[in-house]
Amino acid sequence: MRIERIASRIPSGRASTRAIIADAGGDPLETRYFEKLFQMHSVAVAHPEKGPNDYLADVLTDFGDADPVDLPDTLIYAHAQPVAAGKALQERAQLSRHPWLARLKHVYELDQYNCATAFFGLKLACSLLESGHSHRVLLFAGDSFADWPLRYRYLPAVTLLGDAFCGLLLSKRPGGLQVRHVETSHDRRFCGGIDADEQELQAFNLAHAELVSAAMLRVGHLSNPEREFLPHNINGLAWKVFAHENAALRPPRTELVPEIGHCCTTDPFLLLHRLMQEAPRIDATLLSIGMGAYVGVAHVQHS
Repeated sequence: MRIERIASRIPSGRASTRAIIADAGGDPLETRYFEKLFQMHSVAVAHPEKGPNDYLADVLTDFGDADPVDLPDTLIYAHAQPVAAGKALQERAQLSRHPWLARLKHVYELDQYNCATAFFGLKLACSLLESGHSHRVLLFAGDSFADWPLRYRYLPAVTLLGDAFCGLLLSKRPGGLQVRHVETSHDRRFCGGIDADEQELQAFNLAHAELVSAAMLRVGHLSNPEREFLPHNINGLAWKVFAHENAALRPPRTELVPEIGHCCTTDPFLLLHRLMQEAPRIDATLLSIGMGAYVGVAHVQHS
């Protein structure tokens, strides 16, 4: 599966770690501890008057002029959190008014896999393309917590949630940047997800490195130590520990962690877009793990 185009939008708004933790009832000492340990200083915040339709339009603008050859017939909208009706995507007939969506026939929406949802969207896109059901697929992913009180962005001792969006135009064409392998899985030990009790949540957090290594093994990363690793921005400490325990591998890319926080299902794709602007040829593993132990991993490589 070829990535024909990619675009990402990280909102310019920011909320500081101090403001978020204070809104959650924490004190300055808790903030200093969190910033030092997890290296998270702020999160990206979407404009409160912009919804998914607006950010989809932004992503399509970044694609450039609409090319008749590349117009998608299928849109997959992937997000980690449920979206209120007032913030939902428009109906297909309305979406089709955009030049890039003029040939749109099918619209899918996924949100049941938490922060791994975009990878389940990738898997669906691959199936649709391989079966001939779709000719071009647009995977649009992202979440906005702009309508929520700041305190809901804080997961104590785990992470801070930010807002960001991305779009990938996918086809079956050979050459270029190929999604070589997509794997999705669910570890049922942690099926409680966001509603799990404290004991299960603690066990899930402790199992993070185990889940990561198992996923990387499935796409051949552990036998390719020079491959780039583009993970979810869960926090700086988790990846510092992982890098120390896997010193033979290239360290994970974590440069977005301090500024934008954990942007749910878009993190690895934001890093991929950045890497594409830096490197002429790419060989990378993308990974994200959602609450409930939903795991998504993919190997992308120039052919």
